[in-house]
Amino acid sequence: MSTETKLSEERKSLVCRIEEIDQKRQYLKRKAWRVERERDGKRKAAPLKRERETFFAERNRCRQRLVEVNHAIKELRRAGLGGMDDSLASSFMAVAKDKLDESIYEDILGQAALRTKG
Repeated sequence: MSTETKLSEERKSLVCRIEEIDQKRQYLKRKAWRVERERDGKRKAAPLKRERETFFAERNRCRQRLVEVNHAIKELRRAGLGGMDDSLASSFMAVAKDKLDESIYEDILGQAALRTKG
């Protein structure tokens, strides 16, 4: 399994974990809000709020790791392109637009856009 594949799988798992955490935090927020409306609710809601904050800290750790993984994937892909940077890519596209027939240029641009989304 390649390094990029491992990083992509880690990225997917981090995104899923962040979504799970967000769902739990929303649930705890709603539950705390309902409990606070009851008699003596502020005291009963305090543990729920503390638990929600621990999820917030975990979410931030996951988010930070996701930033690192995304950066590593970007660097691997850039290295795979021979270090092609954005300015070279922009210059290449400008030259291609000038040299190619408009329909061919639009076709290539559309295919490139599909690849970047996948």
